Amino acid sequence: MTRLAMVALRKELADVVAKVAYGKTPIIIQRAGKDMAALVSMEDLALLEELEDRYLTKVADAADAEPDAHVLTAWDDAKREIGW
Repeated sequence: MTRLAMVALRKELADVVAKVAYGKTPIIIQRAGKDMAALVSMEDLALLEELEDRYLTKVADAADAEPDAHVLTAWDDAKREIGW
């Protein structure tokens, strides 16, 4: 996956957005060498949202199947459970 420093992103924003949107190339944005955020296409975002919805539906269905086991799951725990 392509990584880009924040300084470079500021200089090349229009080109970077076009590359992500039309080239379907996700880009990780770094600050001081540390991964801070990612730019993804709208198509990839829709896929991520669909995966999140499916996971949450699965969790809700499991909770409904065991009414005495209603335990809230932290988002970080949920991501770990699905391998994020």
